[in-house]
Amino acid sequence: MDLSAMMRGIQQDARELSREVSFEAYLDMVRRDRRLTRLSHELIHDMIVGGGVSPGIGGTTRYKLFDDRLFGVDRAIGEVVEYFAGAARRLEVRKRILLLIGPPAVWV
Repeated sequence: MDLSAMMRGIQQDARELSREVSFEAYLDMVRRDRRLTRLSHELIHDMIVGGGVSPGIGGTTRYKLFDDRLFGVDRAIGEVVEYFAGAARRLEVRKRILLLIGPPAVWV
């Protein structure tokens, strides 16, 4: 797929997903589904956990979202997921800056 076709698809999806509703209608939507009020930290945490979780070596937790891409960094991934879990619960950790520093990686 070429870049222009991909961009047209994204723009079409955005048009379909965006709509204007009154504040009362929005409140009704939130009452039915609290997930609409999630912060970005919650969205990221839900995405990681939604990808699947399994027990790892040495009592660590493996997040299946990263199985194909990252190897040997389970502890570091666990720390990042803990950050997002705390931020998703709206703890003070979400006000901190998350710096990901390390050697460059190659995506396969």
